[in-house]
Amino acid sequence: MDDAIKGIGNVGGIGPVKGPHHIEGAKAEKAEESSSREIKDKVTLKSPALKDNERILTERNRATALTNSKEIFDTAKQMIKGAESLIQVEIYDFTRKDLADLLCSEAKKGVKVQVVLDPGEGVNDTHAAEKKETIKQLKAAGVEVVKFPVDEGKRQIDHVKLLIIDGKSVMLGGMNWSEHSEKNIDGNVKIDGPAANYFEKVFADDWKLSGGKSFEAPPAARKLDGDVHAAGVISDIDHNSYKQAVLDNINSAKKSIKAEMFILTEYDVTDALVAASKRGVDVKVIVDPNRFLDGTLLNEKAVNKLREAGVAVRWFNVDFGNRQKLHSKWATFDDKNTIVGSCNWSFKGFYTNHETGVEVISPQINTEFQDVFDHHWKNNATQEVPVPGKESGTKKLPPDEFIIT
Repeated sequence: MDDAIKGIGNVGGIGPVKGPHHIEGAKAEKAEESSSREIKDKVTLKSPALKDNERILTERNRATALTNSKEIFDTAKQMIKGAESLIQVEIYDFTRKDLADLLCSEAKKGVKVQVVLDPGEGVNDTHAAEKKETIKQLKAAGVEVVKFPVDEGKRQIDHVKLLIIDGKSVMLGGMNWSEHSEKNIDGNVKIDGPAANYFEKVFADDWKLSGGKSFEAPPAARKLDGDVHAAGVISDIDHNSYKQAVLDNINSAKKSIKAEMFILTEYDVTDALVAASKRGVDVKVIVDPNRFLDGTLLNEKAVNKLREAGVAVRWFNVDFGNRQKLHSKWATFDDKNTIVGSCNWSFKGFYTNHETGVEVISPQINTEFQDVFDHHWKNNATQEVPVPGKESGTKKLPPDEFIIT
């Protein structure tokens, strides 16, 4: 990926963000004078020389919180059906037939459909066969499919979950497109407006890196009548704006932090959560209780560390019989800021895997995610680790299920 990915230009952007509330409008306006890529309606996207930990904050977006699987998949289907000329998907795990059918249908109508997939073969023979069948179906219908060139030596995965429609609307978060994914607890967000430009650039870079054929970029997404500010973030081997956004928001929080996380193991983040709690911030965390194949709890060390420091942490009471996970990767900060994305708060998530997320500044989006958290905290989260078999009748987790993240 080239340096442009550090701060994709923003038609409608209001500048790089050094912290969650630092806006440099003058610099953004100056940078508008130069461009790195021209799109067909002659609107340009700038690529200012930003550091990896800076973000471009865009204004006048619209946003929709998607806080359960039905909302997420219903929205994905509506977006795909509403596409005029271009559908772009980058997804870690894709075996869901209804979405594959929809993409094929749109491709046959003449809509350009591009799909970037992680090259992993699958966690078992059944999963591998499903992935191959999905790719075969997509290609047969004229969908362009490429595989992201992961660094196998570092066990990197393309963990992105991204849908872009006509370069104007984007949906992203933690939800995979597998047949099993709808059973998980997860969260996504849909953004319409100039924030989509960042993700269009990320996708274009990934498409080129994956060997995809060159294509005409869509017109830049313009400012809308919405009141949402948003900044895209990524992480991979060479870029790390995602972790910086998380730390900035934790360190700037004054009243509350609420996080739902599949994997929480990264030391800087847990240190920051402890520090926030010590300065009087109400920190609450819900984590997933699933285990490694040897029986070790993924999140046990972090839970113990946080609890010893006085942070309130609970385990989500998943339905083990349904192989359910708390697969969420989102957090709210005070009453405006929310971060939603594909990245687990782990070393591999921040430093190795390819991930996308978005920092949303909106009281409405923040409230909707907080309401979900509060409901889960009261009704679905426990102090003690849930034990497989007590309620589900299952005595052990199916092999390799934790791998599909």
